[in-house]
Amino acid sequence: MKKLDFLKLSILWIEFFLGCGAATARDISIFVATDLHVMSPELIVNEGAAWDEYLSITHKMEDYSVDLFQDMIDSILFEMPDIVLIPGDISKDGERVSHEYVSEELTRLTDVGIKVYVVPGNHDIGYIENGLYYDGDRVYQADSISPEEFVELYSAFGYEGSIRDENSLSYVAEPVDGLVILGIDSHTNRIEAEELDWICEQAKTAKDNGKQVLAMLHHPIMEHYNGQVDSKPNAILQNADSIRPYLIDAGYVRFSQAISTLLMLQWPTIRITLIQSTTSQRVRRSPIPCITAGFRSLKIFAR
Repeated sequence: MKKLDFLKLSILWIEFFLGCGAATARDISIFVATDLHVMSPELIVNEGAAWDEYLSITHKMEDYSVDLFQDMIDSILFEMPDIVLIPGDISKDGERVSHEYVSEELTRLTDVGIKVYVVPGNHDIGYIENGLYYDGDRVYQADSISPEEFVELYSAFGYEGSIRDENSLSYVAEPVDGLVILGIDSHTNRIEAEELDWICEQAKTAKDNGKQVLAMLHHPIMEHYNGQVDSKPNAILQNADSIRPYLIDAGYVRFSQAISTLLMLQWPTIRITLIQSTTSQRVRRSPIPCITAGFRSLKIFAR
C-alpha cells in the first residue's frame, strides 16, 4: 500500500534549557506516540461487505494503521531517541493479535538500545465490542487480553525490572539516572484511591531523592477543547476533578491527538528534546481538529 506523505508523522520538538546552564545539562531525547490504534492484518480474513460497512462509519483509519505504525517505527529509528513513550490505545480494540503484532515490532527499537515504555488505554484490555475479525459479509469476535496478559506481552516495554503497583498496571522506572518515568494505568477510565496513593508516594520518593518525575497516562485530566466532555463523556478521567491536583504535582504530562498539555516540575540536570508523534488515525470525518502533516518546532527556555 502506498505510503501517503500527509499521513507521515507530525513531530513536535521541545527543548528544555535548564537553570544549571545548557553546557552542563545532559541531553535526553524522548519520542512520544499516542493513540496508535494498530489493527493486525490478521483481523481482515477476507475483505467484503462487513469491512466496507465498518469503514463507512468509522472516523479512524484502521485501514492505514499498519502503514502508519511502520512509518512511525522507521521515523523513530531515524531519529534514534533515548526513550519512546506510548501512553495507551495501542491496539484497535483490544485484540490479542493486534497487541502481539505491536509488541513484536517494538523489539526493533529495543534491539538497537532505545528504551520503550507503554501504558494501557481504554482500547487495550478486556472485551471490546468492536474487537472483531472481518470475513467477507460476516464478523466474529477476536480474543482480547487480560491485565496480566498485557503485562506479559509488554514486559520488555516498561514492566520488566520496574517497581509495580499491586492494585493496577502502573509502574515506575528510571531509564537514566535522575529521570523517573511514572507509567499510570487508566484503562478503566478511573484512578482509584489505592492507585493514587501509590502514584503520589512514588513521585514523592523520587523528588525527595533529587530526581525528576515524568508521568504519563492515557486519559487527559482536563478538556482539550470546549465542550469535549459534553460530546465525549468518556474523553477524560471520570474522577479527574478530584485527582487532578495530585497528578499535576506528580509530574503528569498528556499527549493527545491534536495538542499537547505539558505539566512538569523543574529539570535541574537534564535537557530534554521531546519529539511528539501526533496520531493520524482520526482524520476521516473527525469533529476534532488534528495535525496531520508537516513538522513544527517550539523551544521553551526554563530558568
